[in-house]
Amino acid sequence: MKIKSFPDFNLLELLKNSIATINKTLQSTVSIQRKPIEN
Repeated sequence: MKIKSFPDFNLLELLKNSIATINKTLQSTVSIQRKPIEN
């Protein structure tokens, strides 16, 4: 059980980091798309 929990924890951390990176990319992409519309 203890050995299994380590990979799961690492996978969760990787998922969190991936989601955070995707969110940042989406936010920057959305802001870039909005600027021409506002101008």
